[in-house]
Amino acid sequence: MSEQQLSPDLQRSLGLAVRHQGAGRLSEAELICRQILQTDPDQPVALHLLGVIALQTGNDEAAADLVRRQKI
Repeated sequence: MSEQQLSPDLQRSLGLAVRHQGAGRLSEAELICRQILQTDPDQPVALHLLGVIALQTGNDEAAADLVRRQKI
């Protein structure tokens, strides 16, 4: 599914996660991403953002695992 085809609910959730991440509220952003991935385990934007959060928190191994999960 391309970014243009994301449902409005998913767009809102991802937008909120990005805003939280940008404001340094990493645990809130991570929670939203994990909730999205429960419904769609391959959602590329949520996987990417979760990887960025993992890097920001110093969890390089988790970040690498998330990158490997992404289907680019």
